[in-house]
Amino acid sequence: MVLNHQDPLEGYDKRIGGSLGKGTHGGTETSTPDEYPDRNDWDYEVSTTAELVNRIQEDNVIVGLDPSVDEFIINGYNEVTPGENTALVGHYCNPDVAGRGPVIRKTHYEKCFLKTRQPFHMYGVSLRGPMRGYFDPRKRAQSPEWNSDKKEDWHTAGVWVMTDKREPTSNFVGCEFWGWTWAAVVLGAKNYQTQGRFYRCSFHECIMETLGYGVTQFDGHAELDLCFFDECRHAVAGYGYPTETCHIRRCLAGPGPYSGHVIDRHELSEDNPVSGKWIRINDCTFMNDMSLGPNGKYPDESIKLRGLPERQSWVRNSHFTKKNQRPVGAGEDGDAYLQEGRDELKRFSADNNIYGPEIVDGHGAPRSSNPGGETPETGEQILTIHGQNIDAEYTIEVDGEVSKTDDIESGSDIIEDNEKGGTTIHGIVNPANDSYRLGEDAEITRFETTGFVKVTLNGEPANLSVPVMLSLTEKLDNASIDF
Repeated sequence: MVLNHQDPLEGYDKRIGGSLGKGTHGGTETSTPDEYPDRNDWDYEVSTTAELVNRIQEDNVIVGLDPSVDEFIINGYNEVTPGENTALVGHYCNPDVAGRGPVIRKTHYEKCFLKTRQPFHMYGVSLRGPMRGYFDPRKRAQSPEWNSDKKEDWHTAGVWVMTDKREPTSNFVGCEFWGWTWAAVVLGAKNYQTQGRFYRCSFHECIMETLGYGVTQFDGHAELDLCFFDECRHAVAGYGYPTETCHIRRCLAGPGPYSGHVIDRHELSEDNPVSGKWIRINDCTFMNDMSLGPNGKYPDESIKLRGLPERQSWVRNSHFTKKNQRPVGAGEDGDAYLQEGRDELKRFSADNNIYGPEIVDGHGAPRSSNPGGETPETGEQILTIHGQNIDAEYTIEVDGEVSKTDDIESGSDIIEDNEKGGTTIHGIVNPANDSYRLGEDAEITRFETTGFVKVTLNGEPANLSVPVMLSLTEKLDNASIDF
């Protein structure tokens, strides 16, 4: 089965959306995420729809899909409630299984397939809704084969998670969502601050007019990393509650068409024009240009904020391939970004982005080659501190060997045998990067910075096990560390 997003991913990191960029997910060119449950860990392997629906309602179990099954047809099951901390495992991002693996396909339009108020997890699941392609439910009454023009009669979602606190997180890893008229995944509700994490997922053909979302967020926190979007009305949408936060990084939005901007942050109401707490976007590529609407195609934005975030938000180090210039002020219709109702951006900044078709290293979604600069020798680690156009001093303490690479541009000091018996690194970045070669067994024991920086190890986000400290805590909204 050929995937529709093979061309946009050509030349990009093959982990984005879990894809090889060649139309299948089989083969050995991309690896299964480390956290993907092994088949030996499954509590159940299901081969029928009835088994699937029954088993996922149990608590604390791992339910795997039989890879020999082509489709699990969901017809007549309404709002199945998964058990607490239950995980559903498919094969979409499994290089040992050719193609998508089994597809779970819902054929009818009841509001939701899976709905839960407990944390729920999906790994490698291909979840298909009943309607692929653009349509406008407001025009359905004009056709005799359709008996309603109310969008509520046609909307359906794949998964709706409503936990009453941000922790624990619901994880969606290496999954594919397509054909959903309301949304592939819905997070939270009023007074339900739900936290969802999406890693190496694909969202496409969720493009019903008036709704049509990849991820729609009512409240809580959404984290999206190495995800792919295409042909959605909005890939990621936010309702506007002042406790709503969203971080999107290393993602790629294909050329569409969409039926609206790729990212949409609503204001809560006309009387309360809050547009969430914050949204932060970095290292993403947006290929969109034209959108579909009731009157045909029209130029549309990549990012739209309809109100004012509570705290500082931004788009950084990103690439808008079809937008040829940086927007003036708060932007206009059809620009790379637009903050409605303002002449100048407020609590939203756009820094170190590029516009137009030319690819520039260090901007946009990661390419196939190592995005971190130097290729490490066997056993070495290349630690890179990326400047973000803000003066940022940093201090790093390392237990192990440290040396400078050729990428040190702004100057730094390495103090060996510090008072703790390790090595201290001190430097400043803006906008140049600093890189260090760490020994195979070297361990970072302390990291402190005075401003926003991005940190990678061998070109990948550095998952440090030590606390990261901000020296200027009073500037917390403007200074953070991105791993």
